Order: sequence, then structure tokens, then C-alpha cells
Amino acid sequence: MELFDKNIGATFLQLIFRIHEIEKQLSEKEGLTIDEMRCLMTVFLSRPSCVSDLNSMLEIEPTRTSKVLNSLQQQGFIRREMDTYDHRKSRIEISESGRVKSEKILLLSNEFFRNNFSSMPEEMLFRLDSLLHNIK
Repeated sequence: MELFDKNIGATFLQLIFRIHEIEKQLSEKEGLTIDEMRCLMTVFLSRPSCVSDLNSMLEIEPTRTSKVLNSLQQQGFIRREMDTYDHRKSRIEISESGRVKSEKILLLSNEFFRNNFSSMPEEMLFRLDSLLHNIK
């Protein structure tokens, strides 16, 4: 079997589809859309300084990012303020309820991982972690 034959591609696509299913389950469990969860978790984990940075991280259209941020702001999970030095920029901060929600999502994600991967040998888990961190 060649390293990059069609079977590897099919396995990779199945992985992507499964991850999307898991993402959907997590977001639904927390009462968020997938985009809202991605946005909230990106703000929580990566702390983008402004909306344009968040756009780049999420790789979605600015109008979609704005719509998602409006929803998260209405739910009280984030705050947006105009940048004091550059009024064209909007700064994003996570609120206390956003932090709590994000930590809950992380706990659910850890629980899912533990429930589905705990039978794997530790060496394989370390290898999986290494592989995931090396995806570009």
C-alpha cells in the first residue's frame, strides 16, 4: 500500500465526517450552533485581539463572523468594544459566562475523548496527540 493511495484519502474523509458529527453533538448539547461553538472556543483558547484576527482564525466570511459574534454577545458570552486607538477595529473579550461555557465545552470534549479512547495504549495516545499537533 502506497502512503497516499485512495484508501488513505477515504479514511481521512471518514475522520473529517466523524469529527463534524462530534462537533455537532457537543454544540447541540450546549445549545449553540457549530459556528457559535467554534467562535466561542477560538476566542477562549486563542484570544484574538480583534474581529479581523478572529476572521482569519475561523476562515469564514466577515459577515458570518459578525452574525455569530452578535448572537454570542446577545447570549452574554462575549463583549465587543471599539479599539481605543483604531476605531475601525472591534476588540473581543470573553465574559464570565462565556468562560464558564467554554470550560464546560472543554470538559465535555475531554469526557468524550476519555470515553472513546481510554482503551488505547498510552503510547498510541501520545502518538495521536503528536500527529494532531503536526497537522498544518
